[in-house]
Amino acid sequence: MARDFGSNGKRAQIFAGALSADLLYFSEKCKDIAAAHIATDDGSAGFNDPVTVWLPDYLDALEVHILARTEFYNCGPDPMTYAADAVQLGFVESSQMFSAIAYTTKCGVSICGVRASSYGRRTCGDGSFVTTQHNTTQHNTTQHNTTQSAA
Repeated sequence: MARDFGSNGKRAQIFAGALSADLLYFSEKCKDIAAAHIATDDGSAGFNDPVTVWLPDYLDALEVHILARTEFYNCGPDPMTYAADAVQLGFVESSQMFSAIAYTTKCGVSICGVRASSYGRRTCGDGSFVTTQHNTTQHNTTQHNTTQSAA
């Protein structure tokens, strides 16, 4: 996607993060096709923090007309996508944000239904991209249900 979205000599921006460098896949390929910003939680590569910690500083430096045409494609586990959504909503409309929740699959062809998401999609067959509005709503519902069940 990043290779295809860069235009007029302006490379796309990739913000890639992982717990540690050994879990950071395709970072060299990312650097080949886009301006890559790397972070690891343990500091073993790039910035020493999750991407969402220093992303606001980067976005603060962008001009309003740039933010107006910026789109975010988040891919990762639930906690990361929720954190990214929270940061990005401070800068752009939710219609400019898309998240793919990373789930482990069992059969890989959407027959078994084991990897159905908390919002009812079979992610291996229906796809894992959700709009930020849906993602945020589901996250708030999930937190509420967890709180209720713990009481």
